Amino acid sequence: MTGAAALSGAESVVVTSVGVLTPAGVGLDALLADPEEPQATPHTQEFALDDGSSFSVCQVPVKLRSLFQPVPKRLARLDRYPRLFLAAGLLALQDLDLSSALRTRTGVAVGSAFGCWGIDEVYHRGLVTRGHRLSSPLHFGYTVPGSAAGELSIAGTLRGPNATWVSGRCSGLLAVTEGVRWLREGRCDAVVAGAVDAQGAWLARELRDAGWPESTAGEGSVALLLERREDADRAGRQALLELEEGRTWFDTTATGDAWSVGGDAGSGPMIERLGDCFSIQPLARLLVAGLGHAGDRWSEVAATGACGHGASLRCRSGSEK
Repeated sequence: MTGAAALSGAESVVVTSVGVLTPAGVGLDALLADPEEPQATPHTQEFALDDGSSFSVCQVPVKLRSLFQPVPKRLARLDRYPRLFLAAGLLALQDLDLSSALRTRTGVAVGSAFGCWGIDEVYHRGLVTRGHRLSSPLHFGYTVPGSAAGELSIAGTLRGPNATWVSGRCSGLLAVTEGVRWLREGRCDAVVAGAVDAQGAWLARELRDAGWPESTAGEGSVALLLERREDADRAGRQALLELEEGRTWFDTTATGDAWSVGGDAGSGPMIERLGDCFSIQPLARLLVAGLGHAGDRWSEVAATGACGHGASLRCRSGSEK
């Protein structure tokens, strides 16, 4: 089914491809690996802070240029935030035959806890220290949270809906929820939906000052290719996960902020492998929950910040209809 016809409640949206970049490595195999195995050991980097101390951050352990053949011309000048999502998004799209008609109706939905904060600091530091005439015009274009979604649309010439959510820990779940809604409403025929957060020295300092312990902050990107099940079946693409529309909430009685740890943050192997990747963590849990079992069992994954701003999404193994 294509065009503007909306889905009925009985029809489903599925994930047919995934692009993953995390401190545990690239791809689903790295994400699902046994945390005790050597290849699952998080890659960490110590950032030197202004006061002479350091803060350890779990970072993506690959040179992103190695993921592309050929290397996109724009990659070299991208800030790390859009670069991470561009890599994950292109990995998710690599097996999709993007015809002209499908490019016109493929959307991009991105969630991020911190968005472009890293490049904002670089640009505005230059603005303050050197004046507006010497501020970098190359940096200015990436001082908006939508730069990650925009770069993937440019690279893939995708002309469907394009939006970014910066809503703390639940940002990635919000983006996927909206992508599912776009498909169910007939606004597009495919969506690359996911999350991205990048870490640098300035953000590491801010997290340290906010009370985060060392080695808990992480970065990465997860991109899910969403399609209607009947479209995927017609094209012969296997469904990895089936998704239900999610929900969001905001508790006005709660205190704190949207990205600090909420009551359901949890710990264990996922945290140990990835560090706390903020908006990435819930989508990683979604993949592990959905791919970790088969059958008709639905798993709900939720994320919330200390302020009670949260979202949830339900998934099950896509092989079962």
